Amino acid sequence: MKKISYEIEELFPVVAMLAEQYTGYESTSVTYEKAQQFMEAVIYGIHAYEKTMKSATEKGMGDASGNALAGQRIPAKEAYRNGVRILQEKVKQMLAVYHAMLKSFQSYGNHCLEDTILKGIPEFARWYDVKYAPQDTILTLDYPVLVDLSSMTGIDKVYAYVKAVSIEQRFLAGYGESRVQEILNAYTTDYTEMIENISSIVLQDTVEQMLQKGTFSSQNFTQKKKFNTDLQEMIATLINRYYDGNKEMMDYFSNDIDNLRVRILIHYE
Repeated sequence: MKKISYEIEELFPVVAMLAEQYTGYESTSVTYEKAQQFMEAVIYGIHAYEKTMKSATEKGMGDASGNALAGQRIPAKEAYRNGVRILQEKVKQMLAVYHAMLKSFQSYGNHCLEDTILKGIPEFARWYDVKYAPQDTILTLDYPVLVDLSSMTGIDKVYAYVKAVSIEQRFLAGYGESRVQEILNAYTTDYTEMIENISSIVLQDTVEQMLQKGTFSSQNFTQKKKFNTDLQEMIATLINRYYDGNKEMMDYFSNDIDNLRVRILIHYE
C-alpha cells in the first residue's frame, strides 16, 4: 500500500463519503471488502496528489505564488479530490500517447502484443474507475516490457506500460516490418505465439552483428562490468546514429543490458 502523510483516522470520513455516494446517499453501510476498496482508493488518490505536490515543490512552484499543489497541508478530503483530478488528467495523457502510437502501430504478427495493445488498453479505458477503484490495474498486461512495473498499479502502471510500448514501436519502425519479422523468424518460427519482448530480440540481433563486424570486442564476454559497458556504448551508437540520440529510448533499453548480455553469452556458447 502506498505511503501518505495522513493518519488513518483522517481517511475514515473520506471513505464514508465514498460509501455514501456509492450507495446513492441511502446508506454508508457497505461490505468489509468494499470498504477496504474505498480505503485503498482514497490512499491512491491522496498519494497522486502528494506526489504531484512534491514534484511541484522540487521544480520551484511551491513558493509565495500560492500554488495550490505546493502550499500548506490541506484536509484529506480535499487532497483526495485533487488526487482524483490528477488521475483523470493522467488517463487523458495515457490515451493521448496511446492514440498517437496507434497511427503506426505494428504487432509484427505477434498475437500477445496485438491483443494487449489493441484489445486490452481499450478495455482498461472503458472500465477504469478513477473514483471508487483507481488502484485497480484491471489488465494483466501479458506482453512483457523492459521496465519493472511490479510495484505499480492502476493508471500509473498502465500509463508507464503504454509509454514503454510506444518507445519500442518507434525503435522497431526504424527496421521496417519485413526486417523485424525476418529477425523474429530466425529467433523462433513460432514467434507469432511467443510471449517475449520483440524489441529486445531485435536489439540482440543488431548487437551480435556489431560484434561480428568487429565494432566491439567479444573478448569481454566473461567480464561482466566491461561487457556491460560495451553494450551500453553499442546501444548509444545505434540510437545516436538512427534515432537522433533519443534519450528516452536510450534510457529504456539500458534496462535490458544484463538480460542482453546473458542471452548473447548463451548464444555464443
